[in-house]
Amino acid sequence: MTEEKERCNCDASCGENRYHTKGDPGCMYFVGEDRGTSGPLSKSTFSQEEFDQRARRIQIADLREYWKALRYHDWQYNYSDDHHVWTKGHDMEGKLHKWSEKSPEHTELYNVFKTWSLSPGTSPIPPYPLRYLCDNARHMVCEPFTVANLHVMATALGLKKAWFHSSKFPHYDMPKKRIAELTAQCERVTQKQILQIIKAGAK
Repeated sequence: MTEEKERCNCDASCGENRYHTKGDPGCMYFVGEDRGTSGPLSKSTFSQEEFDQRARRIQIADLREYWKALRYHDWQYNYSDDHHVWTKGHDMEGKLHKWSEKSPEHTELYNVFKTWSLSPGTSPIPPYPLRYLCDNARHMVCEPFTVANLHVMATALGLKKAWFHSSKFPHYDMPKKRIAELTAQCERVTQKQILQIIKAGAK
C-alpha cells in the first residue's frame, strides 16, 4: 500500500498550482522529512538553482494577480463626485503603488497601466503576463499559448529565432548553454503537459 501524502495548504504561495500534495512539482512549501514539519520557501531548504526556480514561479503567479488588480481598478476615480468612490479608488491606488515595489517587473507593469489609464479609449490594454513553461527535454512554451506569444516570450528571454520550431507543435528549444538560466525562469511541467498546452492553444 502506498503511503498517503499530506495535502498541501499553500494555495496563496503556489499561485495557480493548486489541488496538489506536499512535495509535488511546483509546490512552494517543503516537507521536513527528518522532523515531519513543513514551512515556507527557504534558501536553506533547496539548492540555489531550485530556490531560484521556485522563487521565480511565485513571482510570475504574483504578477498575474497584480495584472488583474491593475486591470479592474477604477483609474477614473479622481473624476468622481462621490466621496466614497474617490476614497475607495485613492486607497486602492495607494496599495497598487506599494505592490509595484516588489520587483522591476511589477514597477514596469504599474507604469504601463498608469499611462494606459490616461487614454483608455486609444491605448491597448497592457498584455497579461505570460507564464513560461518547460519540460526536461528543453522544450519551452507559454500560456496563454499562441505563436505570437511564443515570440514575445523569446524576445523577453533573449532567445534567437533559430531556436523556434514551427512544426505541428510550435515551441522553442532551450540552448544547452542556457538550460540552468532559462529553467529558473520557467515552471517545470511534463512533456505531456507541454503537448496539451500547444493543442489547447491551437483550437
